[in-house]
Amino acid sequence: MIKIAVFDMDGTLLNDDKIITPEVFKSIKTLQAYNIKVVLATGRGFELMRPYACQLGLNTLAVLNNGSLVKNLEDGTILYANILNKHTQNIVLDYAFENNDPFALFTETGFYGTDNVRMDYYRQFNRDYSDANIPLHITQNKSDLVRVNAYKLFLQITDNNRFKAIYDAFKQTLDAHVTQSMDGFLDILPTGTNKAVALNVILKYYGVEIEEVMVFGDNDNDSEMLAMIPHSFAMKNGSSKAISAAKNMTKFTNNEDGVAHEINHFINTHLHQM
Repeated sequence: MIKIAVFDMDGTLLNDDKIITPEVFKSIKTLQAYNIKVVLATGRGFELMRPYACQLGLNTLAVLNNGSLVKNLEDGTILYANILNKHTQNIVLDYAFENNDPFALFTETGFYGTDNVRMDYYRQFNRDYSDANIPLHITQNKSDLVRVNAYKLFLQITDNNRFKAIYDAFKQTLDAHVTQSMDGFLDILPTGTNKAVALNVILKYYGVEIEEVMVFGDNDNDSEMLAMIPHSFAMKNGSSKAISAAKNMTKFTNNEDGVAHEINHFINTHLHQM
């Protein structure tokens, strides 16, 4: 019997307009009506996740920053946290400064970075979602940024060839977990960090076995948890790594309510007879 349903956000729960469609919303609320806990497992920081959690009425635990943080949405307590080491942080910041790449450090006290297009995006997010309230800390001083205790360092590289080159180089040389959350989005995380590790914390907290979980994801940063959970679904729009890791693939993409179709099939097959 499924007791927890876990969802990545971007490319999975959200469509490409970053919206939970009415069909997906209805399917999530149906799961909750059957007392199935809904858990978000996202590369987003807490503030970027919060408006959607509020929309869904979630008070469960959440996996944040690609697994470097597990937080209780009901009271804000932290169950698990892992901080990027400063040597790695310095190397990646050097690269970002040298190449003028937009970046952000995700921390417990907001997002840190230079005044770049990512900060513009977060400013707009605060305007669009009044319950986000992302504290933004802008500085051009790299030494100040190195001292920040970060759950992850997010780097945006739009050139595909350079992205692949530095992705491969960082994976080989950094004392970090290096992953991709979306095209051009490079996430540098503390060593040993991924969504599967964080999800294990949640399963232990709730006393749930992996066979009692269903999980949905679409990108490389979801691959570890997709591989861990027997009832796992990669989105039809997913990366090759996510699709290879998952046991199943949705019949529809995130822009076609793929999550809703699978949930409704699960409910009709397994729950309606209850």
